[in-house]
Amino acid sequence: CLASRRGARHAMEDAYGVIAQKVGGDSQLAFYGVYDGHGGRAAVDFVSDHLGKNVVAAVLATTTEEALEAEPSSWSTTDAVSAAIRAAYLATDSELVKQGLRGGSC
Repeated sequence: CLASRRGARHAMEDAYGVIAQKVGGDSQLAFYGVYDGHGGRAAVDFVSDHLGKNVVAAVLATTTEEALEAEPSSWSTTDAVSAAIRAAYLATDSELVKQGLRGGSC
């Protein structure tokens, strides 16, 4: 169950995203994001639409087909997953800058 609360603010500028993707057998790869928007919705909407997809794609790119059929612990090393997540954040940031959107998100 997901919920958000605006509180005393005039508009809700925060967002969240969840991606659960079945990979190999009974295993799942999940991404959960909570985004602190400010200065308008444009940036936070962009990030909530793109970051999770970019992270999942980058993590899966570090994993072989054979590993996906095996135990999740064999998918990738922690360093490879960390590098994939960092690359996904940087790619999303670059895409956001190219869009020229106003507002912010953390």
